Amino acid sequence: MRRLVARKILIRLRSGYASSGIGEDNPIDTVSHLYKWWVLLLCGLANFLAGLSWMSLPVLFHEISRATGRSMASLLAAWGVIPLAILVSAIPAGMLVDKTGIRWSIGIGGVAFGIAGAARGFSPNYSFFLISVFIYGCLLPFTYQLLSKTIGLFFEARRTGMAIGILQALFGLAGSVAFMFSGTVFSSAFGGWRNLLYLLGAGSIILAFLWIATIRDPSLARQGAVPIPRRPMVGGTITRLARNRDLRILCLISFLSLGAWIGASGTLPFLLKNARGLSPQSANNLMSLATWSWVMGALVLSYLSDRVRNRIYVLFSGCVVSGLGLFMLCISDSTLTWLWACLWGFAGGAVVIIIPLLLDVPGIDARNSGAAIGMVSGMGNLGAFVFPMVIAAFILNTDQSIITLGIFCGLLGYTLAGLLSGKISYR
Repeated sequence: MRRLVARKILIRLRSGYASSGIGEDNPIDTVSHLYKWWVLLLCGLANFLAGLSWMSLPVLFHEISRATGRSMASLLAAWGVIPLAILVSAIPAGMLVDKTGIRWSIGIGGVAFGIAGAARGFSPNYSFFLISVFIYGCLLPFTYQLLSKTIGLFFEARRTGMAIGILQALFGLAGSVAFMFSGTVFSSAFGGWRNLLYLLGAGSIILAFLWIATIRDPSLARQGAVPIPRRPMVGGTITRLARNRDLRILCLISFLSLGAWIGASGTLPFLLKNARGLSPQSANNLMSLATWSWVMGALVLSYLSDRVRNRIYVLFSGCVVSGLGLFMLCISDSTLTWLWACLWGFAGGAVVIIIPLLLDVPGIDARNSGAAIGMVSGMGNLGAFVFPMVIAAFILNTDQSIITLGIFCGLLGYTLAGLLSGKISYR
């Protein structure tokens, strides 16, 4: 009896499309609400596992260093490889999803992602570890950034902001959980860092097989067909997208906002201890407060963006306020740092609106949204690489380094990103 019930549920999820004749020309209109929530659940779990497996790695570095004898410098170098790997693979991965559909490309990509994630724990030497981390980063778009395309295919425009906001908030929540528990509770509970990475990899593999079993491409689900891969016109797609002025602006906004977040969050704890005299625990708690505020902002502001006439208003306000909050955090005394940290994090959650806004601008549709998301994601990860390099080379050695950081990441990063959003067209 249980097997029969489970089989009926699986069949219903795999079909997922209402039998009414409403909206025959729009696949979104034929998707049942149950199936939409199932898609959102799988995307959310994939984002959470991706965030947990990604952000657990730096927390485990001390344990890895003690167990393997690898230096912290070499492990941090491996950590910096991940954004570069995403930069390399984001556009090809997006084009693959555009050409072959979401079911098989994301499903098989998720299986490979889980294997690469587990291989980080298996690595017998540093070279193998570095290669596995790079491959892991190359596969990350399939279980993180490109899931936003899936949301755009299954949800109406008036709900994409909130749905994508939930995904981003779950990723941020996973990062917070990883920072708090992976290096202590989780590692001890599962018998060490290797077993923890094995478990996270296995979770991604199981979820990917569940994705393949239940997710169907909207344009093919009614016929029960399997998408046939076609040769992608790489040059033509990239050229057309590169000519899109709005996409270029969104790429620059992603570069500035993600670069500012990574640069500031990685440097502020050190500068707050040295320049403001905070204890290490207080500095870490302040960053944790900013991260949790970002999660709340991602949920609230993405929901708000679905309710206002123009999402640009929310993105503009959020980025400008976040930049000012970060700047004030860097120049104020310690009595108000918690307030500015909350403001920086909460308003910074507006950056999750970049992808819903991307799906709304002229020239972006279901045929090229994967490649467009890949371009925006790639530029964001380029910023995540460039900003820390600039900070390490030019800002940390200045006399007023924390104030310079506020100007660079707060005003030049977030605030400029907000001002640029006003140049975007809107349907």
